[in-house]
Amino acid sequence: VVDGEREFGNGWCLPSGPLREPVSRLHQADIIVSNGENPSYVYKYTLGYNDFVSLDNNYIKRSQKDFEDQEIHAVAGIGYPDRFFAALQDMGLHIITHVFSDHHAFKETDLEFNDNLPIIMTEKDAVKCRQFKIKNMWYLPVVAVPGKLLDKRISDLLEEAIN
Repeated sequence: VVDGEREFGNGWCLPSGPLREPVSRLHQADIIVSNGENPSYVYKYTLGYNDFVSLDNNYIKRSQKDFEDQEIHAVAGIGYPDRFFAALQDMGLHIITHVFSDHHAFKETDLEFNDNLPIIMTEKDAVKCRQFKIKNMWYLPVVAVPGKLLDKRISDLLEEAIN
């Protein structure tokens, strides 16, 4: 998977750069996929978003419309937080951003903003914050939505593997 916006960044692997593997591994891949609309790549996927889910109770969900007329705290401890923040802004949300390092080990005090505004975070970060006693915390589940060409290529490869 190649980042559709940043591609290979500075070309370095973690922790010095954004790559998880060196670019030289691309020639060993069956498919090179872009996570975004980059015209350089044939196979693409985008991220789809569902309703926000409460950290207090996974059965309580809210739509983006429930958060539109208020400010929210947007929390991200991921490798590229700007993508998450842009998605929230594209939904029409008014966000106050809080950036933490990738894989941040959250403490309850990290999320004490001394107000009653909702806190929205990534699903990855929510896993680390479930035990906190802070109310009004939500996460945004994401799903990978493959483009038509990617969907067909994966099906073809699976068919080849079976036969």
